[in-house]
Amino acid sequence: MSAPPPGYGPPPGYGYSPTGYQPYAYRPPGPPPSNRIGWAITALFLCWPLAIPAFIYSSRVESAWYAGDVDGAQRASQTVKTCGVVALVIGAVMAVIMIVLFATIFSEIGNANQI
Repeated sequence: MSAPPPGYGPPPGYGYSPTGYQPYAYRPPGPPPSNRIGWAITALFLCWPLAIPAFIYSSRVESAWYAGDVDGAQRASQTVKTCGVVALVIGAVMAVIMIVLFATIFSEIGNANQI
């Protein structure tokens, strides 16, 4: 099998072989962006609904990178971080609300016992 005519070949950076395209032949220079699995785990403990998209996007980082989608890999990495930060903020707000709620309840219990 010969190479395809000019203009009909694979995208630049992809290798062509007699068996067809090699989708993982192109590798961008340098390492892929961080998959930020720590942020996904943070989201799991602080606000589990945000952990679902965090883990999904975390798994997409390297596959997008090695498929040649550099922007997609960077967006997926940033999305994981965003989910983790939002989960952290929600967890902190919920912790403050719980502390205030418990302080109020125990204060009222203490006042009821003094009567």
